[in-house]
Amino acid sequence: MNGLNGLATFISEKDNLIIFIFAGINICVFVASLVLRTIGNSIRYPRGELVTGTAAKVQVSRKTGKKLRGIGRSMLVLYQVYANLTAVFPLLGIMGTVAALITISGSSDLMENLMVALTTTLNGVIWAIVFKCLDAILSAPLDSFLGVVDSVENLLEEAGKGDIEIVDETSGVIADRKGEEDESEENS
Repeated sequence: MNGLNGLATFISEKDNLIIFIFAGINICVFVASLVLRTIGNSIRYPRGELVTGTAAKVQVSRKTGKKLRGIGRSMLVLYQVYANLTAVFPLLGIMGTVAALITISGSSDLMENLMVALTTTLNGVIWAIVFKCLDAILSAPLDSFLGVVDSVENLLEEAGKGDIEIVDETSGVIADRKGEEDESEENS
């Protein structure tokens, strides 16, 4: 029982600090996600227009596709870290509350322990609400960006099956698959 009281005392004394450390980490992950989104958008819209679509001729760069795929995966990982850290805040608040209540039995200052219990709960809930609200800033653009990455990957995959021109950014056209297919159909 002494070990549990010692742990509860440590947690009740440090839980608000732990909550603020987690909040700082989550803010860093949020900012990193925004930076990655900005980089991804600069690749998606190099001159203000998206290059993918259903037009008869679509030019797609393999290099751009790989960059978009890498950024999309990084954004997804950061979002998962962000979402999981956001879910931890109420638990941290509850942990501080329980720890402070455990230490009540060995303490003569009941009000101080109750205040610790309530402030840790309040801090956990407030940060959870703040980060859940900020989640909207990340989740919708992430879905949109991953949709574009999927479209680019599908275009690159379907390069041999339609009117898609794969370009090399340095030397120009690598293959115009429609022309090759037309010739093979004529020879049949």
